[in-house]
Amino acid sequence: MFPPSVVEVLCTLDHASFEDVAAIVPRPKEGYLLVPVNDRYSPSSPGHASLGSHWRLLLVAASKPVAHHLDSLGDCNQSAANAVYASILKLIQPGKNHSKATAVPRKVHCLQGQVNGSDCGIYVLLLSSLLHRQLNKSSSDPCDVDAVVEAVCADATPDNVGRFRQAYLDWLQKWGDITHHQEHVEPSQQIKARFLKLFSDLGVE
Repeated sequence: MFPPSVVEVLCTLDHASFEDVAAIVPRPKEGYLLVPVNDRYSPSSPGHASLGSHWRLLLVAASKPVAHHLDSLGDCNQSAANAVYASILKLIQPGKNHSKATAVPRKVHCLQGQVNGSDCGIYVLLLSSLLHRQLNKSSSDPCDVDAVVEAVCADATPDNVGRFRQAYLDWLQKWGDITHHQEHVEPSQQIKARFLKLFSDLGVE
């Protein structure tokens, strides 16, 4: 998954700066990119001044390119997803002129919506994990991305999101116990091993 900080950099750069973007953000080599999107990246938030209140996920098939917009609030802010996708296209296809019509990710209608006002980030984590698994086990080449998205939507039910949320909270508590709840920890090899095991137990790839 692209770290939110990288997405922030890509969305902040103006057109001229993108000529030097490779010096800041290496061009990804992966065939599929998972990109977290916050509503602060919307053009309606000049300079990204808004703190943002909602997260959703873009799945980008870099070779085509085509993107799917997975939003647990339906179509909360399509303009933010469009803006992020346009920035990603400049990174994976430098030098090409991408029209506004091209830079529009597909809306995903099969995803069941969140049942509260706080699970959007949990949806992004769970969807990323499920997509990673499905894309890695796909036997078709090229992968049927639409089928993968439908399978993931079927698994990302509100009940499964709730279980994932609780597992994540339990994992955070365990990680806090290991690190004695210190904010900044330089982990030893033993700590790193326990960290990876806990993440594996949580089910996150």
